[in-house]
Amino acid sequence: LIYRYSENNDKDMAFETAQKLLEAHPESKLVHLALYKFYLERNETEKALESMKIVVQSPQINPKSKMMVLSDFVKFVDAHPEYEPELVEATSILSDNESPETFNDLGQYYLKKGDKEKALKYFEEGLKKDPNNFMVQKNILLLQIDLKKYEEAKSNAEEALLRYPAQPILYLIHGVSLNELKQAKKAAETLEIGLDYIIDDPKMEQDFYKQLNLAYTLLNNTTKAKAFLEKAKQLESTN
Repeated sequence: LIYRYSENNDKDMAFETAQKLLEAHPESKLVHLALYKFYLERNETEKALESMKIVVQSPQINPKSKMMVLSDFVKFVDAHPEYEPELVEATSILSDNESPETFNDLGQYYLKKGDKEKALKYFEEGLKKDPNNFMVQKNILLLQIDLKKYEEAKSNAEEALLRYPAQPILYLIHGVSLNELKQAKKAAETLEIGLDYIIDDPKMEQDFYKQLNLAYTLLNNTTKAKAFLEKAKQLESTN
């Protein structure tokens, strides 16, 4: 009935029906799927937040609906950062039954905020639920490099390359982690393989050359190091 009123654009009746349902069944979690939107539209922020928390934390709500509410929750907090503690509280007890999108939305939120540790944590949870999500895999690897978790980046890149052997970014991340771990010979090998997979991406190609320059510098091969540095400079001057 609530949704029928909403579809007919009779929001007042829909809201009234939802409130009556809550009065009749105060233990109901499903009614909050409708209530939180009405509260947001009426600027009843505290009530909206409470309804969103109930939905996000309820095992009775299906993952798809929960993901929709969490997405709205994240957008709301993004626009009103003073309510971030409410989001943290609501997501502190997420269960293993959550959809991968739930964790990935949270990862994107914290990535945008610059909290890389939290972003990494949620992306890793998302990848456990959806191991074939390449974009999440890439986000994890880039964050591990940013956070100087080079051993983890190395092993995860190696695993990802078994699944995606034609993705140049994986060879680059693998090479960066190997260089940082002073495994220059392996770094040079993986970077030179990865070069063959680059298609029309001068910036990435330049990054490869810089890492190859570093690898051959570590190997005391000044001739190759200089050659790759020149290639990087040439690309820099043409872009």
